[in-house]
Amino acid sequence: MTTRKLSRLRIIKTFFFRVFIIISISSIAGIAFNLAYPRGLNPFTIKTSYNTDNLFTFIDLPAAREELDNGEAIFIDTRNKKEFNKAHIPGAINLPVSEFAKGKPKILEFLPEDTELILYCESAECKTALRVARLLKTYNFTELKIIKPGWNAWQEKAYPAEAEEGTKLP
Repeated sequence: MTTRKLSRLRIIKTFFFRVFIIISISSIAGIAFNLAYPRGLNPFTIKTSYNTDNLFTFIDLPAAREELDNGEAIFIDTRNKKEFNKAHIPGAINLPVSEFAKGKPKILEFLPEDTELILYCESAECKTALRVARLLKTYNFTELKIIKPGWNAWQEKAYPAEAEEGTKLP
């Protein structure tokens, strides 16, 4: 064989040897990781639930009603405008998630950041109040509470409600 062919052969052997070493080290690291973490890691999993108990206070209906009667808190209805217009907690402000699409909603400019805000959405399963609460946190609002049972439970209790002008209460 010529020197040129031997040189090429040596380069190819070196290349494949390095690939073999990299694959071997990666395999050993993978096995070690799986031994340490048997459940493994799924890079395609998106976390959709968060422990928010330490970030927000969840309140029940009697506590929310008491807050309404005291008149010191501002209620935030996070449902869409159509649902808000049908009926809502008296004095509530409509602030759906969509209002944050273009940045800070203008209504927030009129609310002091230390104002107690009580948010609610449709039901206990509804996550829009939680999403809006997270967004409000980014704008430094700190006194946030979420009515856990939501608007449907409020209506079932026949608690006070109001509707926009020209809209009949259910």
